[in-house]
Amino acid sequence: MGVQDRAVACEFLNCLCRFDAMANKDRRLSIVAEQCSGCLRCALACSLYTSPERTFNLAQSKIRVVPGWEQGTFEITVSHDCTCCGICAMYCEFGALTTVDR
Repeated sequence: MGVQDRAVACEFLNCLCRFDAMANKDRRLSIVAEQCSGCLRCALACSLYTSPERTFNLAQSKIRVVPGWEQGTFEITVSHDCTCCGICAMYCEFGALTTVDR
């Protein structure tokens, strides 16, 4: 892991303590797949938060982003055990993911 990678990981880890208190079912994730760029920032942030090792591991992510049928489109799905903490929405720069109160 390079110095820049460590800095990014530290940035993620420093904000994670805020999300433990936020994880609840009074919030839901709003998905606008048409705005998704397919960058996977959401899935990487989620994987870092949810993996016991606190590593970037897409297999541990509660959110999946896959190419859609049409070129340049993406499908976003969320696992049933998502805690709606909002970390994925926080790192989505395209407005495809937001959290809303129920």
